[in-house]
Amino acid sequence: MIQEPTDALYIVVICGLSGAGKSVASDALEDHGFFCVDNLPVSLLAPLVDFSLASGGRLQRLALVATVRSADETQALTAALTRLADAGHRVELMFLDAATEILVRRYSETRRRHPLDDQCPDLRSAIARERELLAPLRPLARHDIDSSDLRAGELRSRVLEHLSHPATGMLVAVGSFGFKHGTPRNANLVLDARFLPNPFFVDELRERSGEDAAVARYVLAAPEAETFLQRIEGLLDAMLPLHAAAGNSYLSVAIGCTGGRHRSVALAAELESRLRRRGIATRLHHRDINKR
Repeated sequence: MIQEPTDALYIVVICGLSGAGKSVASDALEDHGFFCVDNLPVSLLAPLVDFSLASGGRLQRLALVATVRSADETQALTAALTRLADAGHRVELMFLDAATEILVRRYSETRRRHPLDDQCPDLRSAIARERELLAPLRPLARHDIDSSDLRAGELRSRVLEHLSHPATGMLVAVGSFGFKHGTPRNANLVLDARFLPNPFFVDELRERSGEDAAVARYVLAAPEAETFLQRIEGLLDAMLPLHAAAGNSYLSVAIGCTGGRHRSVALAAELESRLRRRGIATRLHHRDINKR
C-alpha cells in the first residue's frame, strides 16, 4: 500500500517525455486515492494547493501531470516545487523517460501530435527539444523511470512500487536479461554472468529455462556462482543504506547472460530469494526468458 499522507499535502508531480507513459502513471495513482490533474499550468498550482488545503482533508494526495513547452515553464515549475517543499508539503517528482526510437514508434502507432509539434520541423526534433527543456528537472526527481521496455501494465506496477516504499524501506528489483537482446535501461546495477558454465551446451538442459530445478542446480553448483552471489550481496549491503539516505526508494539489479534464459534466470531467482529471506522488499522479473 502507498503510505498514508500526513497533515501536509502529499504531492506527486509527474513529468518527463511526452509518450513515455505519464497518463498511465496518472491513472495508476488515481486508482490509489490520488486526486489527479492532467496538464495543469504552473500558474494554477498554488490555487489548487490552497483549494486542497481547504477541502477538510478530502484532497490530501495530489498527482499533477506537468508538460513544459518553454524554458520559462521549466524554471517556473522548479521554483514551484521548491516553494511547496519549503511550505512543509511532501513533494515528489516522478520523471518518465523512454528511448527516442521507442517514442517515435509510439507516436506513429497512436497518430497523436507531439506537444512541441508547432515549434519543431519534425517529430525527432520535437523530442530532442523536449529533452533539452526537461534536463534541469531530471536531477530533482526522486522517482526516475524508463518505460522503453515496459508494457502499460508493467509501467503501472513500477509506478506503484516506487511510491509504496518510501525512505523507511527500499525495494530491490532483481531481474535477468540476455545481452544479445540489449542491456536494461532501468537498471542501477548491471552484472555479467557469462563467465559461468552454460546449460545451453548440455543437451538435456538446453530447452529448459533457469526456472527449471535441474538447470538452477547446474548453474548454482559452480563454485564461481556462490562467490558471485556473495559479492553481490556484499555490494548491496553497502549500496542500500546510501541510496536510502539519498531519498531513493527503489534499486534495480540486472543479471545478464548471453540469451537471458538459463544462467541469469537462475542467479536472479536465487539472489531475490536470499534478499527476501533477509526481510528486504523485492521484485523478480525475467525479461528475456521466453526469447530465442
